[in-house]
Amino acid sequence: MATKIVLCFAQRYACSACFAGTPGNLDTAQGLNNLAAIYKKQQKYAKAEPLAVRALAIREQQLGSAHLDTAASLNNLGLLYYQQER
Repeated sequence: MATKIVLCFAQRYACSACFAGTPGNLDTAQGLNNLAAIYKKQQKYAKAEPLAVRALAIREQQLGSAHLDTAASLNNLGLLYYQQER
């Protein structure tokens, strides 16, 4: 039950940031990353991957490839692929 509530809030956060006219915003990247993490934990990899990829792209564009937050997004995507044995 608690996981469903967290998922609902994460989805709402990610969607509200996208629809607020800030799809390339760092808050959007954080929301997408959080939602991807929830989907990954639920083993819903097909839903998690595009969110993680988008979060990484936003952070690379806004922060550059050498920033720690960008590295964290890349790590999250790598772990997602690792769990899928890709």
